[in-house]
Amino acid sequence: MGEQLALAIEPGPVSGPMKPSLHKVYSMLRQAGPHGVTTGDFMRNYVERFSARLHELRRLGVTIGREKVDESQWRYWIEG
Repeated sequence: MGEQLALAIEPGPVSGPMKPSLHKVYSMLRQAGPHGVTTGDFMRNYVERFSARLHELRRLGVTIGREKVDESQWRYWIEG
């Protein structure tokens, strides 16, 4: 199933090229696996508007889990 999700958001004639920041967020989530990526991880990797990129991934069919780590941190991961 993970490979199907990857194919669904690859650049193509219908969707057009993928934004570099969208590709970066997706790659970070895939590499982190079940451990997930925190808000701080996105910020340290200079991912601007990562919440917008997470929303875009969800619209493309990627199921993203989240949990609150503390008052200012969230952790995100790809479910499934």
